[in-house]
Amino acid sequence: MEEVSDRQRSRKRKRIVRPDQSPKPSKKSQRTSTAVRKAQMLAALADTKTNISAACERVGINRWTHYNWMDNDEEYAQEVEAVAEKLIDSVETMFLRSTIESDDRRSMRWFLERKARHRGYGRIEKRELTGEDGGPIEVDNSPTMKELVKAVPPDDLVGVLETVRNNASRVDSRKNRAGATNGSNQGN
Repeated sequence: MEEVSDRQRSRKRKRIVRPDQSPKPSKKSQRTSTAVRKAQMLAALADTKTNISAACERVGINRWTHYNWMDNDEEYAQEVEAVAEKLIDSVETMFLRSTIESDDRRSMRWFLERKARHRGYGRIEKRELTGEDGGPIEVDNSPTMKELVKAVPPDDLVGVLETVRNNASRVDSRKNRAGATNGSNQGN
């Protein structure tokens, strides 16, 4: 038998890595594993008919990881959308087959009203809006308070506000006098 030198033994010992001493994965390998997990998630979404919880459980990730990928990776989000669209196409095909085979006219009409409007199918909805007593709708084109304030030069704004305040107090005093007159007439 060959004799193994101390130097060769020490080299062999260095190669042995215990699980608690395993090196941390590099950034590159982490990216690769994220890419792999995203691919696994897309496959799981297809298998589970886009059930996010079931797909995440199958891949071994938290559902918030999936949502973060959706928010931060446009390509992943588009692929998830493509998986969902493929499912819709599949269900739509099954629906059409069963509808045609069963000669379900109501379901056919429902489908055509929603999917074939561009071909003239669908309900025609006509809505007519009228004003009071069937007359035309009156539109108030008077300016808003913001528009009025913007139109007034800043130097004149204080004077305008004082005028508005004085007019408001005159209106209030007229209302008070009218109320007092009406109240005194009621007593007679």
